[in-house]
Formats: sequence, C-alpha cells, structure tokens
Amino acid sequence: MDTKTLVASLEARAFQARIAFYKVCKRAHVSSATIARWKGEESKPHASTVAKIEAVLDEIERERIK
Repeated sequence: MDTKTLVASLEARAFQARIAFYKVCKRAHVSSATIARWKGEESKPHASTVAKIEAVLDEIERERIK
C-alpha cells in the first residue's frame, strides 16, 4: 500500500469513528508534522508509528460499540 492510500485509510477510519484525525494522532502520541511529511511523501511511515495509530483507532471503535 502506498503512503497516500495508507494515510487516507487511517483518516477514513477516524471519520467513521466520528473523531478528528488529529485527535487520534494526539492520543497515539504521533506529531501532526509526521502525518504532513507522509502526505508530502517526504518520509515513509514506520510500522511502529502506524501500529500506534491503528491501536488508538481500534480502542475508539471498541468504545463506540459499547
């Protein structure tokens, strides 16, 4: 999966969970500058950083189900 597609899918999950993506990143302790670099293709996402964001999204989705 390319970087833009990855970021778009993470943003889509946040949108579906009805939470701003910047809030997801804040909870995951990921800088908005990091996301901007990914979008600008200045850097590639590290698996551990993506995992942090996905873990927060998973947690939010579980909270919404309750």
